Parts: sequence; structure tokens; C-alpha cells
Amino acid sequence: MGSISKAILGSFVGRLIAVLFIALCVAVGFGPAEWAYTLIGWSEGSIALLVARLAFLLLGIAFLILSMVRLILEFWSPDLELDANNIRGAAVPLTQQPFSATPVAMWYVIKVVNKRPRVPAKSCRVLLKGISKKDAQGKFNDLSFAVPRQFWWAPSETTPQEVTIRTEQPFDLGYVANAQGDKFNVTLYSQPNAFQGNVSPGETLRYSISLEAENFVSRKPYIIEVAWDGTWSADPEQMKSHLVINPILP
Repeated sequence: MGSISKAILGSFVGRLIAVLFIALCVAVGFGPAEWAYTLIGWSEGSIALLVARLAFLLLGIAFLILSMVRLILEFWSPDLELDANNIRGAAVPLTQQPFSATPVAMWYVIKVVNKRPRVPAKSCRVLLKGISKKDAQGKFNDLSFAVPRQFWWAPSETTPQEVTIRTEQPFDLGYVANAQGDKFNVTLYSQPNAFQGNVSPGETLRYSISLEAENFVSRKPYIIEVAWDGTWSADPEQMKSHLVINPILP
């Protein structure tokens, strides 16, 4: 680098340092700035313009860094979603005990899918966060539900309450037994006293569901609507017209 280039670069760096020093003095209210303006030979307007440009540059750099961090975090995080389309029931006894006459129930299962299988979702749970009920005017009103409750992973007999999901994992949404007028029962590990979340004949309820793991939380809840007219059938296709489950995805 030639001496002229070095001189120009040195002059620019020196003035840049002076500008930053002036900006700091003005920001903290320390010392007069006139001597510095005279020292570097720039007008107050030129200094203000350069400071503004530097501020915009720093903001742009900060935004770029934050965007890159967000992309990195998303790349190395699981991406969970509910596969709640085309939910179809399966007729299975309520219990699997041998030599016992147990009623057959129609069970409804939903899959949790990890769209980034390279990053497993650890200690994953499906939580019921809220319930609303449709009134006679067609409006949904929130029901009392203070503490989130966890759905059963399927099969519930052998699956722990918290699982690691690399590709997909089903959970039990609920079931209805083969008795006329029976309720659709949501399958939770525990239900509070006076629980209002089971669907009686003629009712329509909406469930607010969240997916949570050590390294993932749903941005918005999933809404699953269940309407039950009370008519039982052992045929899953016929039951689709009596027990109607509609996902309202976020």
C-alpha cells in the first residue's frame, strides 16, 4: 500500500474515531463538541449526517445477525405439527383384558409429525390448553379449564408420558363407546373434578391443543372441533357422519 493510500486511510480512520467519540460525548452529555468539529474540519451538519448513517448501518448489521441466529435456531430445532386431516375411527374394545366382556368403542387417533427428522423432539407432550362449547346461537364460549392436561400417547399401555419424536408419534384424542347416548370422552392422563370437556349427544366442543417439548413449543394452538349426535355405529365410515371431527389448524 502506497504512502498516499496509507495517508488517506489513516485520515479516514482518525476521523471515524473522532466521530464516534463525538457521538458518545453527545449521547452522555459530556464536554463541548465544538473543539472536535474544528479538529476534524467537518461541519456539525456533516457530523450529524455521518452519525445517522453509522446508526442505520449498525441497525442493519444487528438485524442481519438476529436473522441469521433465528435461521440457525430454526435449522437445528424440530418442526412439529398435527396431522389431523382425514381422522378416522377404529373399533377397539375399551380394555384388552382376556375373558372379559368389555364394550367396543370407536377410538380416534391423531399423529404428531416431525417435519425435521434430523432433529428429534425431546420429552414431547400433547397438552389440552382450553375448551369451548357451542351455544344455541352458534357461538363458542370458553369453559372453565385452569390447568393444562396431557393426552395419552398411543398405545397408552406401553408408551411413556414423554416421548422423543424423530418422525411421527400417534396420540389418542378420545373415544365413544357402543351405547346410544354415550359421550365422546377425551383421553387425558388425568381429568379435574367437574370436567366439562367430554362431548354429550347434540353438543359441539372445540379443544385447544399445544405441542411442547424440551426444544419445541407450538407458536399457536391447534383447534380440534368435535360434534356428536349420539348415534353409534361399528362402521367407521358411518360414524364419520355421526361423530364429526374437524381440525381448525393454525
